[in-house]
Amino acid sequence: MKIRTGFVSNSSSSSFIVAYNYENNNAIIDLLEFIEWLSDKTSEDDATLIAHGKKEVQSKIEEMKEWLDEEKYKNIKKEFSKIPDHWTFINFSIDRNNPFINDIIQDNNCRIIFAESD
Repeated sequence: MKIRTGFVSNSSSSSFIVAYNYENNNAIIDLLEFIEWLSDKTSEDDATLIAHGKKEVQSKIEEMKEWLDEEKYKNIKKEFSKIPDHWTFINFSIDRNNPFINDIIQDNNCRIIFAESD
């Protein structure tokens, strides 16, 4: 699996920070497993897991403070703090033309904490 250390900067991808409770919904596929599988099967530009787990994702949010406007940063921190600790937190990038990602996010009842298209 490919793991990046920062946010994606190519022009055809979107970066997300999401949280979901896979155990308490009827999702067909676990979002984390999908991103891991896709990143193994495709090029780095198609899908990349950036961070997984509350502490890792929180660290990535702290890095965003350097380049994000203050109001947006505060909103992300606020949304992050509302999510229960037992939920799965992931930060990933994916080709914005991926036909499955919107459905998978909706099927997993994800809470999107941050989404940005380059």
